[in-house]
Amino acid sequence: TEGVALNIKIDYNETDLARFNVVRNLNLAVLNLINKLPSIHLSEVIRTSQASIVSGTQSYQWPVDFLRFVKLWVRWAIEDEYIPADLKSSTEAENIYSLFSQATEEYPLVQIDAERGFTIFPIPHENVVNGIRLRYVFLPPEITDTQDCILDEKWKSLILYDASAMSAAVEGRKIELSNYWLGLYERELNKLMPKVAI
Repeated sequence: TEGVALNIKIDYNETDLARFNVVRNLNLAVLNLINKLPSIHLSEVIRTSQASIVSGTQSYQWPVDFLRFVKLWVRWAIEDEYIPADLKSSTEAENIYSLFSQATEEYPLVQIDAERGFTIFPIPHENVVNGIRLRYVFLPPEITDTQDCILDEKWKSLILYDASAMSAAVEGRKIELSNYWLGLYERELNKLMPKVAI
C-alpha cells in the first residue's frame, strides 16, 4: 500500500488509502495479472485437487476457490493410471452428441463451463474414489495489512503499476498520474508477454 501511496502522491494514512481504494485496487491488480499470465508462470496460485467419480454422473462443480482451469485427468477404475482429458470448450463442441461420439475411456474429453464446472466424457460406469484430478488456478488470499501478495516477486512491480493507475483514477482526481502508471504497466507487460510460454 505504501508503494501505491508514493506513486500517486498521497499521504500514507488510512483516510487517503481508503479514499483512493488502494487495498481494493491492489487486489484487483493481482487478479488482472493472474488472468493475463499463462499458468506456467503462476505456480504460487496453482493447486491440484481430487474428486471421486460417481457412476452415471458426468458433471462436477469447481472447487470453491477455483479461478481458472489448467488441466484435468481421469481414471475409470481405482487400479488404472490417470489419463489426461482433452479439453473441449463450449464453443468447440457443436453439440453434446458429438462429444459422446468422440470420447472413449482411453481418450476422455472434458467440457468446461467457467461458472458452473466441468463435464467429463464418456459417461462413467462405476464409482471411483479420487477418479478425477484437477489442476487449477485458485483465488489467492486478499492483500491486507497482514497478508502480502503471494505471487512471485518478479510480478510485483506490474501489480504496483496497475494498482497505482486504478487508484489515481478514482473519481478522476489524478488522471495524468493514472495515465502514466497505466502506460508503464502496459509497456512492462508487453516486454514480458512475448517471453512467457503458454
